[in-house]
Amino acid sequence: QQCSAALLSLAGDDALTSACRVAADAGADFVKTSTGFHPSGGASPHAVELMAATVGSKLGVKASGGIRTAEDAIAMLDGPAIFWLDGHYSGGITASADLVTPIMQELETIFALGDAGHVVIIDDARLFGRDPGYPTVAAVRACVAQHAPWAELSTRNDALIVTAKA
Repeated sequence: QQCSAALLSLAGDDALTSACRVAADAGADFVKTSTGFHPSGGASPHAVELMAATVGSKLGVKASGGIRTAEDAIAMLDGPAIFWLDGHYSGGITASADLVTPIMQELETIFALGDAGHVVIIDDARLFGRDPGYPTVAAVRACVAQHAPWAELSTRNDALIVTAKA
């Protein structure tokens, strides 16, 4: 069973590092920058870097809130990551853009990093090729083949999953 601690980075660096240490001592598996609903916008590269330096390899660090594009997420990376790409705009306060789903552009941005050991999970696989604005699964597979020849695409539990070839 995983245990996490959501930590807001508004109180300053000292408070954030202290909270990370308390979470580690309490047995958390990872720390999280925020819930994503704070007016400040959530994660920042500085907060993620500080949290990672504080917890080291003992805990995972989840950047949450304020991450609107693949470029925002990539700015916070320091090694392999799991990218969870939402297949659609959910309405309300979630991020939106001109496209129904920017999956192809997000994949190209991630693949431009090279073979860095990243895993990409795209939810709502059932919508691909069925709803307007969604690429087909074959188009996503072709994108993987063209931009990430080291990777392969599989489908499981309503998700498209990009991993390194075995």
